[in-house]
Amino acid sequence: MGSGNALLALPPLVIALVLSACSYYIEKGDPRTVEEGEIPSFEFLHTTIFKPKCAGCHNEEHKSGFDATTYETLMQWVIEPGNPDASMLFASINDNMPPNPKNRLSAEEIESVRLWIEAGATKQPEKQQ
Repeated sequence: MGSGNALLALPPLVIALVLSACSYYIEKGDPRTVEEGEIPSFEFLHTTIFKPKCAGCHNEEHKSGFDATTYETLMQWVIEPGNPDASMLFASINDNMPPNPKNRLSAEEIESVRLWIEAGATKQPEKQQ
């Protein structure tokens, strides 16, 4: 079968799921990206920063000061909504955390966390009019 016929060989349910996922990202935007000047969502930060760069050590089993696996546990221990400078999380990422240099946050990632905390550190982004 030629590559042009590969799409036709997929079951209709698979095609419907792929199209549904594509329409979701077209309508709502990809939660893994942030436009310039936009406040990042918790989902964006969790997917791109907290889970891959923090949760390996900061989780239910290892705690290492706090648990970075959920919004609720982060808010319980290390976030002061509206005040990045009073938030343990923001102080930590500005003070060589994570300890492995290859996992350290870039200036853009640190700025994303700062913007999110400064905007109130909500779980769901506010609807924009």
